[in-house]
Amino acid sequence: MEASGFKVDDFNTFSCMENNKEVKVTFNFINNIITKNQYTFSLDDFFYFNNKYYIKKPILESVLNGQLSHNNGKIVFEEYVYKSHDWLNSSTLIAHAGGAVREPGYAAYYTNSLEALIQNYNLGHRIFEFDLYLTSDNNLAVVHDWDNWGTQNGTWLSAEEYKSSKTFGYTSTECKYTTMLISDLLDEMLVNKDMFLVTDTKSFDFTNEQIKLQFQIIYDEAMKKDPSLLDRIIPQIYNQEMYDIITSIYNFQSIIYTVYMTTESSDNIISFAAGKDNIKVITAPFNDLRFDKTAIKKLHSENKKIFLHTIDYYYQLNQGILKGIVGFYTNLRIPTDYKRIIKKERRYTWILYQTY
Repeated sequence: MEASGFKVDDFNTFSCMENNKEVKVTFNFINNIITKNQYTFSLDDFFYFNNKYYIKKPILESVLNGQLSHNNGKIVFEEYVYKSHDWLNSSTLIAHAGGAVREPGYAAYYTNSLEALIQNYNLGHRIFEFDLYLTSDNNLAVVHDWDNWGTQNGTWLSAEEYKSSKTFGYTSTECKYTTMLISDLLDEMLVNKDMFLVTDTKSFDFTNEQIKLQFQIIYDEAMKKDPSLLDRIIPQIYNQEMYDIITSIYNFQSIIYTVYMTTESSDNIISFAAGKDNIKVITAPFNDLRFDKTAIKKLHSENKKIFLHTIDYYYQLNQGILKGIVGFYTNLRIPTDYKRIIKKERRYTWILYQTY
C-alpha cells in the first residue's frame, strides 16, 4: 500500500489524496471485503501468518489500479495507464445512465446518480454512460433533461441548486438519490482509475454553440483535476458535424458514433467511421434496420465494432450476439450475465457441430 502512495491511518485503513479527492482503503478481514471509499472488492483467500495478513496480488492490484512487482528487494508499484481503445478490453456492457439502482422490489432506471455508479461498479461494470445537461450557470449536471427529470417543468437549475437537490428514477421513484455535476463524476474516476465515462450530452436545441460549450466544460474540468482523465472520457457524437466540433476542443482518443439521431444510411455511416481512427464503435438502437448482417460484416471488415442500446432482457442479448454484436448498453444486465450467455452460446455451437 505504501508503495502505491497510501499512508497508514490505522491497522486496517490506508489513505491518500488524488488531486484533492481523498481515497480511503479499508481491509475487513472479518467480512472478507475491501472498501475503497464506497466501492467494495472481494477479499478472498487471504491468510494470516506471523502477525501479518497476506493478500493475493491480483486482488490488491484491482483495488489499486496498478501493477505490483519486486525490484532489488523492494515492492514497486506502477499505475495502469489506459490509452486509446483500452476500454473495449474492459467490458462488453455499458451501464446506461449509470445503470439501474436496485432496491427491494424494484429497480430505478435513469437516476444518473452516485448510487447508480457505486452499485454498478461493485457489480462489475467499468464503462458508464451518463447524461449531461447544461445548468443555468453554464456548468454540466449529470441529468437527462430538465423537462422530465431534475425540475420536471423545464426550468433550468443552477449547479448549486441541482447539487442541493435529490434525484429520482424511472418509474417515478422517490427523490432520494445523490445528484452529481461533471466535477463529481470526474472525482469518482480519480478514485477508480479503471472507470470509463461515455458522454451522452443532451440539449434542448443541439446548436453547435451548446455542443462546444458542453465539451469545453468537460475538458476544463478534467484539466483542472488530472489531464489523464481525458484518456478515459469517450464522447458520443450524433452526426458527422459534431466530430469536428468536439475534436476542435480536444482530440479525444476514442469516440463513439451513436446513430439514433441521424437518417444517414449504414453505408455512409460506415464510410465516415472508416476514415476516423478514433471511432472504433458505432452504436445503434436494437431494432435499427440499417444494420443487418451485411452491414455488420462490412463494419467488421473496417475493424469497427457495433454496440446496441438499450438492452435489458436476455433474449435481446442472445439475438444480438447471434448477429455478431459485441457490445450493449444496459440498465439492468451486468457483466456476469453476458459471460454466462456467451458460455452458453459457445456450448450450443459446439453441440451443433458435434451432431454433423
